[in-house]
Amino acid sequence: MRSATALRAAVRQTQSRLSIRQPTGARLVRAISHATGAIGGQKDPAKIARDISYAASSEGQHDPDEDTSSRHPPVQHSYFNMRISRPLAATLALVLGGTAAGILFPPDLKVAYHPPQAQRSISSARSISHDASHEREPSAAKLEKSLATLPAVLSLRHDAFERRETDIWRETRHHFTHGPSGTIGHTNMLASALYGPEKIAIPPLVRERVDGREGVVVLHVGNHLCGHDGIVHGGLVATMFDHYLYRFGVQNLDAKIAATAHLAVDYRAPVRANQFLVLKARREEDSRRPHKVCIIGRLEDANGKLLAEAKGIFVAPKNADRFLKPTAASSTS
Repeated sequence: MRSATALRAAVRQTQSRLSIRQPTGARLVRAISHATGAIGGQKDPAKIARDISYAASSEGQHDPDEDTSSRHPPVQHSYFNMRISRPLAATLALVLGGTAAGILFPPDLKVAYHPPQAQRSISSARSISHDASHEREPSAAKLEKSLATLPAVLSLRHDAFERRETDIWRETRHHFTHGPSGTIGHTNMLASALYGPEKIAIPPLVRERVDGREGVVVLHVGNHLCGHDGIVHGGLVATMFDHYLYRFGVQNLDAKIAATAHLAVDYRAPVRANQFLVLKARREEDSRRPHKVCIIGRLEDANGKLLAEAKGIFVAPKNADRFLKPTAASSTS
């Protein structure tokens, strides 16, 4: 009787512990069967109760109805479950903060790339370079004195004296003439549009042989004859070649009037403004014909540096008397 009472007490204790509503498994059934057989065999009830408790507890660990969250809390999976080092976190914070500040308060790119101090320095440098490239031209009187003492002019005169050729060279300042009339035409570009202060300020000096074989022109070019700042326009260089090669070429023709048939100019170096230039011309050997002549030209600075070269062919037009017709402006004047 005591054994049966102990068995029932052990079963109730097990049920209350595991909250068994249905049989919990084969091990518990075997334990109870073993206990029932043991009761018939008069085994120790305490040992039987321990066997039932062990079987029930072992079976309860795998009971699907048992709430195991108190014994094993679930693992929470998260996408942000990673550890970031402090330096990396500080760097990310600075980058994100700077980006946000740049978006909210965008900088002035004009000031960033061109600070005021840099703009002032650039403008001052430009003004200095502009003033340096546009030095004020000396007065006409000073230019005349400089021309009289120019080494190139003194050398030309000295060479003619040493060679005893002073009688075959002539020197003149009235070079804006064409033909036998000897007058300066008011429509001549060099004598009107290009003549004056900051241009061709003084009449050029012309030295030429009486036979027309060669000649030299010394002239001063001012700052108002430039293309680029401080550099004489290339068109003016070609105009000077055309004008003076024609002057020397027409003396080799029978008709005392000529037209430019061909002119080729090769530019060798930039021609700086506000300086004296020396233009040398000579007749090409065996090129003289009664109606055609070829003149070779060379442009140098006062120190003899080559600036440009040219070759011109000049011909006497047919019906030279009717070649030059008065314009409407000149006929009405």
